[in-house]
Amino acid sequence: MDTNVLIEIKARNESDTKGFAEESLIYFKAGDTILLFGDLGSGKTYLTKLYGQMLGVDIDVTSPSFSIINQYQGDVLINHLDFYRVQNSNELFNLGLDDIFNMNSINFIEWPQIIEKQINWDHYRIYIEFVDENPSSRYFKLISMRN
Repeated sequence: MDTNVLIEIKARNESDTKGFAEESLIYFKAGDTILLFGDLGSGKTYLTKLYGQMLGVDIDVTSPSFSIINQYQGDVLINHLDFYRVQNSNELFNLGLDDIFNMNSINFIEWPQIIEKQINWDHYRIYIEFVDENPSSRYFKLISMRN
């Protein structure tokens, strides 16, 4: 798979994070899958919430860590998946992921490590890292993965 770094930014505050969300959203369209990598509390759900707001979702986007999948209707259908509590890939078989990934939606997946090897189609990856002592500072990297 070919990789291409599209955006790298050090966000010092929420305003910078919103700027990253706005800049990266121009790459996403219905049918896309975005894998979100980052430590606990790094801002994966917050970033997805920003994307939801920018895509016209008028309800609060929350973490689907217990439900595994939340769906939101805005300008496009958003599937927000969180595999943090999934122990092994066998637990995912009954979720209908094939149907979800074949929808005309944008799919944001938190904690995708359990299925990243199965995602063999074009997709995006966002890496989020803590930086500095400032609790609001993050390093964001958006990568395009293409066959």
